[in-house]
Amino acid sequence: MSALKKQGIIRHIGGTFDSKRLGYQSTLVAINVLPSKLDQAARSISKHPGVSHNYSRDHVYNLWFTLTIPPHQNLAATVESMTSFSGVRKVIMLPAIRVFKIDARFNLLDDHKEHADQGEGNGRQRGTAAAGPLSGLDMEAIRELQGDIPLVERPFDSMSERINLPVLPFLNIAEDLLTRGVMRRYGAVVSHVRVGYTANAMGCWIVPPRKIEYIGRTMASFPAVSHCYQRPTYDDWPYNLFTMIHGHTPEECQLVADQIALQTDTKDYTLLYTKKEYKKERIVYFA
Repeated sequence: MSALKKQGIIRHIGGTFDSKRLGYQSTLVAINVLPSKLDQAARSISKHPGVSHNYSRDHVYNLWFTLTIPPHQNLAATVESMTSFSGVRKVIMLPAIRVFKIDARFNLLDDHKEHADQGEGNGRQRGTAAAGPLSGLDMEAIRELQGDIPLVERPFDSMSERINLPVLPFLNIAEDLLTRGVMRRYGAVVSHVRVGYTANAMGCWIVPPRKIEYIGRTMASFPAVSHCYQRPTYDDWPYNLFTMIHGHTPEECQLVADQIALQTDTKDYTLLYTKKEYKKERIVYFA
């Protein structure tokens, strides 16, 4: 495990949390910025602690970032403040309306065999309602569980000690957070680039509203799709269903998109490939 972390194959070992169930607000943001101002804009946006992902993509909306902020802050005002600088021509906010899948798994054993367990990819839609109020002890445990676990024999001992709790009650809280859906999973986060999945494409699809449920679940069932969301549309952005597709090559991503299009009879779509990664970090909750 230590060797895998030193090689950068494992990026992090810890808890992954559902931001909505923690009371946080989040949105995907797309910006049309002058190419000459792109790097400057990206660096400025990446400074915000609520930005977890920030990429340039091959489209007129050429900068895309995700923003997650605490409930007492104003999401629209924050986005406006972050994007109010020279060179920005248009900004659209694309918060998730419906989540069909969040489950980044990579098949390292057989590239041509589908996953036996696709997790949330079996079309099971995650709830977005609050999972009951969080206690102060819940929040303290979350602060510990979201961190990178120390590679020692009893890693949870030090976590529980820091919040003045015996280790068994601490683990009971962790189990309860999983049961309530507050913590989606606890485990290793793998660098998809380091394990050979060097291409990723954001599939943007135009789906009839009456078919969103069926097509969203179908798209989520593809192993190469790690994320699948319904998002709002705009006059110049008609795409209402998003899929993140991972592959070893752009051609492999295109093949998956072709298969999705064929199976769902969805002809209107575009694939936006990542050109440059400016930021990819985990959000720190209750900091």
